[in-house]
Amino acid sequence: MTQVSDQMVVRNLIEKIRHRIREKLLSTTFLKTDRELLRSLDKLMETKKAVGLPETAFESPLYETTYEVDRFELFLSLYKRRQDRDMLVHLSNSRLEQKFVFKTYFDFSASYDGETMEISHMYMQRPFFAVQFPDSYNYGFLGNTIGHEFFHQFSPKRVNEFWQKNERYIESANCYTKFYDDICFDLSLYDSVTNGTKVREVCTKGSTDLGENMPDVEGARVAFETMRAELGEVALKERAIPEFHYTNEQMFFIAVAQLHCDKDLNNHQYLADEMLDEDPHASGNVRVNGIAMQMAEFADAFHCQPGDPMVTAEEEKCYLLPTD
Repeated sequence: MTQVSDQMVVRNLIEKIRHRIREKLLSTTFLKTDRELLRSLDKLMETKKAVGLPETAFESPLYETTYEVDRFELFLSLYKRRQDRDMLVHLSNSRLEQKFVFKTYFDFSASYDGETMEISHMYMQRPFFAVQFPDSYNYGFLGNTIGHEFFHQFSPKRVNEFWQKNERYIESANCYTKFYDDICFDLSLYDSVTNGTKVREVCTKGSTDLGENMPDVEGARVAFETMRAELGEVALKERAIPEFHYTNEQMFFIAVAQLHCDKDLNNHQYLADEMLDEDPHASGNVRVNGIAMQMAEFADAFHCQPGDPMVTAEEEKCYLLPTD
């Protein structure tokens, strides 16, 4: 279950990410002399937090019984129940009533509606999060998620007329669209003509996924910047866990990748379906690689060189809140 100390860590993390976004807004060139800066800051600073279980959960008999169970055993048990529920919904072709127990225990979600940052109870359980994990891992997993949710408010479908007509914002949106449009894979797919497989180039739909791709990169950037300010440059190069050779800056990106890990992406047909559907989220590998390719910090952490697949030239990088 989620302890008060766990909730405080997450709440503080939200505050740190929010403060960093505030600094970025204050430094953004096209906002400095416009009243939209004040409106954006006011909205950001009024954010409420809903972290873990609601207070009503602790009044339920269910709380007393589940609290006595080992954390990881509880996680596995609840996840299995969630799968059973999803199967029932699928088989009945109808939506089951969202009982209290399902909503508070089973939903693995984070969201920000412009007023409240909500981090679900499941998001704060092992193996996803623990206060004992390295700070760099928690920043890469949860901090990155918090940043992503905050930046949804700056995605094309949510911004007001000022942003929609601003040349720098339009330039940034077009940059992200083109960058992701250019991420393509040669996949071996079923060919009905030959009844065999045929290699086909499949590309990400940058315009369809823009509302998620932009927050992906900007959220990861602000999470890394917040982590760097807290740990310091020296600690970034130190091992996150003494027994492992990964540094804190590397652990951050490992956690980002863990968030979107999906073994089914090794199946070419599954990957193609993920890339071509109308879901606004890109496939997991595209989301992970897109973040890495847009951040110079990744290349520095893993010693990539110009010309390597994961290195993007500076002129091809996209910035929502430019400071030049």
